[in-house]
Amino acid sequence: NYKAAYYLGNSYKQNKDIDNMLKYYLIAVEKNVQEVKIELARYYQEQNDSEKQLKYLLECNIDDLTLEELLLVAKSFAENNNKRYDYYEKAALKNHVDSAYLMAQRYKATSQKSLMEKMYLIAIEQGDTKSLHELIDYRIKDGPLNISDPINIKAAESGYEPAFYNIAYNIYTNYCNNGHKNNLDKMEKYFIESIKKGNQNAMNHLCQYYLRTNNYDSYYKICLSYPDKIDKSQFIKIMDTFMNDKGGKEIPQSCIEILQQIDLTGINNVPTSIRMLKKLISDQLELIDMHFKYAPTGEGYEEAKKDFMKKLQ
Repeated sequence: NYKAAYYLGNSYKQNKDIDNMLKYYLIAVEKNVQEVKIELARYYQEQNDSEKQLKYLLECNIDDLTLEELLLVAKSFAENNNKRYDYYEKAALKNHVDSAYLMAQRYKATSQKSLMEKMYLIAIEQGDTKSLHELIDYRIKDGPLNISDPINIKAAESGYEPAFYNIAYNIYTNYCNNGHKNNLDKMEKYFIESIKKGNQNAMNHLCQYYLRTNNYDSYYKICLSYPDKIDKSQFIKIMDTFMNDKGGKEIPQSCIEILQQIDLTGINNVPTSIRMLKKLISDQLELIDMHFKYAPTGEGYEEAKKDFMKKLQ
């Protein structure tokens, strides 16, 4: 019974008889008793003999190794040696983030999508933001993000802009093409978050949604919040409708405030009436500013400006 040597070695180990322990362990090794190899590897680790430790670890069953042992063996192989990645994958399955990320990269390079996602998800579960963002980028290239997938929502709620925009745009196109009204509140929220991070397309689509649903109050509000992202030609058309209304309909104060904030330089086909109104606003506000700047208290500018804007209606 070849395992008898292993058990005898264990007995000597308990009695701290190292010489006899090694003698019987080595007999067991010669007979390829697997259990003894991990014992020898860990013994030589205690002795700081990394060469012999690695020798026996390489002979061990991979399932018997601790995370630290797996990483030690993995690093002993050259990068082009496939055995290296057997150990890294096993380390990934023990929730080692760097190993999971490395294996995700390897599977992505070889177009093994399901294994790539599995490795990314291991890293994500351990809180790895880089893996989360890379998986989202990969999914976006593969098609629209599914709002029901918790990983996609996790990426958006973590503040990752591509996730915000892609999920919102997916909801928006479903609404436009199929009339689906689910998650429109989430669409607005995510478009706005994307706009905050500088996405012009998000601004364009959200404005189109507001105009499509005749939600002008929200349209004016988003334009006032982000005047540098307004589609000026679109706004001019809306403004021109009010200017030409024969029923004497008041121009919303929000429209006048937006007109005050935007620069019409370089925009073609702006009606003369709108340019004149823009100039009137600028000139009058300059006079108001000058008056209150040199007034004894310097107060009242905002109140006077507000009163003037109301009169323009």
